[in-house]
This record gives sequence, structure tokens and C-alpha cells, in this order.
Amino acid sequence: MQFKSASIIDNHSPSPETAPLEQGCLDALDVGSFRDRTGDDESLMCELVELFLADYPRQLEDIRQATRAGNATELGRAAHALKGAVANFSAEPAVRTAARLENMGRTGDVSGAAECCEELANELGRLHVALEKLSGEIRQ
Repeated sequence: MQFKSASIIDNHSPSPETAPLEQGCLDALDVGSFRDRTGDDESLMCELVELFLADYPRQLEDIRQATRAGNATELGRAAHALKGAVANFSAEPAVRTAARLENMGRTGDVSGAAECCEELANELGRLHVALEKLSGEIRQ
């Protein structure tokens, strides 16, 4: 099944609960780069999406726990791992935010980490919606 990256824009009206996320998720990843990275293997793409969607909440919670504890070392490690995971999807907004958290951990300056963590959570929410839409279109 061939699908075009522009097709993740659909014309249905989203429910009020998801409208802001769906409307704002289109730039959460670069579908063309993701296709290139996977050799356009749609089965692999769906598998990567499924694994990521199952795992990223735990990774985000690790970042939140490290932030609450003020543990810079753990924050850097957890943010680095999540940065690598979102980079697989060419999800630049999430990559940049995770990199900021990783840098905070590396430098030991975790001031501002809580706000950055919430920004990352928002980016991951947008990415989640975009990946679900992408996966659904691939499977059609």
C-alpha cells in the first residue's frame, strides 16, 4: 500500500478533546525521512511505531522522576535514550526538546527542567497523534 506523506492531513472534524492535538501534529515528524530511514518498509514502520508508542510513556516518566529528584545524571541518561527513540521518526521538535533536557543533565543545571519536561510531554503527545495517523494510513 502506497501512502503519501501529505495524506496525514485529513478532512474529518476531530472530536473537541483531540482537535488541538490533531490540528497541531502535522509537523511533529518528517514522514519522508522516516520512510527513507526504514527503506520504505511499511511493516517495519508499523513495528517501530508500535514499539515506540508502547515504550515512550515509561521513558517520559523516567525523565519526570529524574527531574523531580533533581538527579542530573539520570535526567541526562533518560533524555538521551528518548532523544534517540524520537530521532528514528525524524521528529525534530521532540528531538530538540529532549536534547535540551539531556544537556541540562550533562551540565548538572536542572533549573528549568520541569518546564522543559512538560514541553517534551506536549511534543510527545503531538508525535503520538501523528504516528497513530501514519500507522492507520499505512495499514489501510
